[in-house]
Amino acid sequence: MKTVRRLLYADVVSAVVFVAIAFLSLFFFIDFVDELGDVGKDYSAMNAALYSLLALPGHLYELAPIAVLIGTIYALSRLAQSSEFTILRTGGLGPGRALSLLMGLGIAFGVLTFVVGDYLAPLSDRAAAELQARVKGGMSLGRAGAWMKDRLNTPDGERNYSINVTTAAADGELLFVRIYAFDTEGRLVQRIAADTARVDASGLWTLNKVLLTDWTGASNHLSDNEQTAQRYELRFWKRALYPLACLVMVGLALPFAYLHARAGGVSLKVFGGIMLGISFVLLNNVAAHIGLLKNWTPWIVAATPSLIFLGMSFAAFSWLVRYR
Repeated sequence: MKTVRRLLYADVVSAVVFVAIAFLSLFFFIDFVDELGDVGKDYSAMNAALYSLLALPGHLYELAPIAVLIGTIYALSRLAQSSEFTILRTGGLGPGRALSLLMGLGIAFGVLTFVVGDYLAPLSDRAAAELQARVKGGMSLGRAGAWMKDRLNTPDGERNYSINVTTAAADGELLFVRIYAFDTEGRLVQRIAADTARVDASGLWTLNKVLLTDWTGASNHLSDNEQTAQRYELRFWKRALYPLACLVMVGLALPFAYLHARAGGVSLKVFGGIMLGISFVLLNNVAAHIGLLKNWTPWIVAATPSLIFLGMSFAAFSWLVRYR
């Protein structure tokens, strides 16, 4: 069985890597062409290429489930077309064993997606922001801006601060600064909004046009005032459950191994995989919007698309194993 595992894992991993590289190459080209418009005296084509490279981990995190789905479908379809998977089945690779092998691989892909999304992508995004700040001077930090964290002891106790900066001006001034203070239990107790800010050599922040909102003693501000906090909870659950989508994609690809070659060539099955991936993304986004409108439980909304596709994969797998 070790030989079977080695063969199956090698084919699937190599196919997923190939698909991921193909997608990342496309996104690198798009980002590089977009950055070429800013090439000038201080910003060279080499800087544009480096910035595009630093953006790739973020793209990889977003594309990981789709790459896993397409790559796994390609590998399993190729094995089925060459009758290698049939030989593996006659050699003792039962449906349950095949499913458990691929589920283990799906967990590994999920862990890799988590590491890329929570560690590698933030580091590369920060490096890309620093590159633009160094060679361009001022820059927009994107819709989400740049985030920093700090921890201080205050007269009210220990506070954890999350600082968001939307734009960095060429003269070092920070624009549209938002500072969120949390207590030791993770509850939001204070929000500071400033139009501009400067940081001196000693690390002292000077804020201008400040709006301070304090919720000390009333940390559940949104819930207490009957305001919905669902948007933020849904965003959290979507990110928390996103790596599990790789496990779902592997399960969704397994039925393709049990399709006979007459049911379509590899290219047709890969096209079907692309359509499944697109439908998963669309359902994920639509479910989020409907959940906000209907005020559904956030974690259920975030998990529903994955559960639907996982159910579809098990249904198709059971039908193919029993009747085909």
